[in-house]
Amino acid sequence: MLVTALLVKNEGSPERYLARVLTNALSFSDKVLLLDDSSTDNTREIALDLGVKVSKRPEGAPAWGKESSARQELWECGAKEANDCW
Repeated sequence: MLVTALLVKNEGSPERYLARVLTNALSFSDKVLLLDDSSTDNTREIALDLGVKVSKRPEGAPAWGKESSARQELWECGAKEANDCW
């Protein structure tokens, strides 16, 4: 099983490439996971509309620039989704 996992923030604006990146990842991945690090745009909606599994970091969690806990959370979620079959 191949799981693609992304940590993003505010990637949903039209000049960004989120929809294109997610569509591409969905073409070769069994699952695509997105961890939203406090976006204030439509990042979450774009991902959900494409069928991507979305998690949102809790309010007040260490944000962009201090993302080691977010990366750990994303890694653990990806490993769980893949049933340790990377």
